[in-house]
Amino acid sequence: MYEQKLFTTKATKWIALAGNLISSFENIHGILGLNEIYVDNSFYHYAEWVPGSNLIVSLSETCKEDILNNVKELLRVNNALANLVIVEGHTSEALYHWRTLYSRVLEVFLDNIVGFLKSKTIITNSKRIEYMLLVSRKGEGVVLQGDVDRIRIPRVKAWLIAHTHPSPHSFFSSKDIETSRDLFVNQGLLSAVVTSTTICVLYRCGDMDVDDYEKLILIERKLAKGRVREALESMSKLKNVKLVLKGVYLNLR
Repeated sequence: MYEQKLFTTKATKWIALAGNLISSFENIHGILGLNEIYVDNSFYHYAEWVPGSNLIVSLSETCKEDILNNVKELLRVNNALANLVIVEGHTSEALYHWRTLYSRVLEVFLDNIVGFLKSKTIITNSKRIEYMLLVSRKGEGVVLQGDVDRIRIPRVKAWLIAHTHPSPHSFFSSKDIETSRDLFVNQGLLSAVVTSTTICVLYRCGDMDVDDYEKLILIERKLAKGRVREALESMSKLKNVKLVLKGVYLNLR
């Protein structure tokens, strides 16, 4: 059993918009071959961004009309999150290459969302209740609550999944890797485990490919057998998924 409530903030809306942009740019790059695309400075810096305001996307050069129409068709955002303005040619208002958004999502998550989950780890430690936060495609933050190892969610499309673990269980479980793999395949961005003292994050830094998918399956199997060291070694070989550990001590023996 679990309880559910909304945790919708500027940060969840920003991440949803970043996810929408990243997935659109991945599709544009894969289909049209366009890569030199730049995003709005105010949006990138986060503090200056206002949900629903104009968001400038700059194409580095003038495109043929049919290419521009295809870009507009592939690049769609929720009007509640931003009013999209596509500009041909360089502009000083959009200087950040779209691929910088992958790491920027990690930064916004660590600076603006982790604190909420950290505050819940007191209950996770004392009452063995875990909390999971999902950021939906519309920018809604949804919090699920349940007993340790008892939170179950359907295979939904989300941009971000993060949940608490009781200390000292600071690393991903095999089930967590399975959930993360499913998230990334559907163009999700980030999966995290948060304890009172540690943070473990897996986040995408590129488009998911078959090689990374197969490696995540092997990592899942290794963790199921308690082979954490081998799982970590395999994680270091992932190409488009990165592992970030903060305050983590792992007993690998």
